[in-house]
Amino acid sequence: AIFGQLVYLFFTVLVIYAHLLLLFCIWLFPSWAVRYPWMLGLLRSTFAWAALDVALVSMWLTLVEMKSSQLAYVRGRTKSELEIFTGHALPNNMFVIDVDFNIGAYLILPAVVLHQLIGRRVLAHLADTRDYLCPS
Repeated sequence: AIFGQLVYLFFTVLVIYAHLLLLFCIWLFPSWAVRYPWMLGLLRSTFAWAALDVALVSMWLTLVEMKSSQLAYVRGRTKSELEIFTGHALPNNMFVIDVDFNIGAYLILPAVVLHQLIGRRVLAHLADTRDYLCPS
C-alpha cells in the first residue's frame, strides 16, 4: 500500500510540478538548454510523463463515476436487519457521493491547453536556438 502511494505521489505530483518548473526555467533562461543539454532531454521526457491532459480527463471521469455509483446499496433481508438494528428507516443507497464541478474544475482546462501549446512552442524554439547556437 505504501509503494502504491509513493508511485501515485511521484507521478501525479512530483513529475508534473518538476516538469512545469523545468519548462519555466528553460523558458526564462534559454541559454541553459545549450549549456546543460541534459535539461532539454529531461524536459522532453517529462513532457510525456506529466500528461496533464490525461490527469484532467481521468479526474473528471473518476468523479463522474463516483457520483453515479452505488457503493453501499442494500436491499431485502440485509436492509430489514439493518433497519431493525438501527431502529430507523434506511435508504437503499447508504453511501451517496455528491460531486459538483465548480469553477476550479474548469480553470484547470485552460492550464492543460496552455501547457500543450506553450510547451511545444518552447521546445520548438529551443530546437531552433540550439541549431543556431551549436550547428552540427
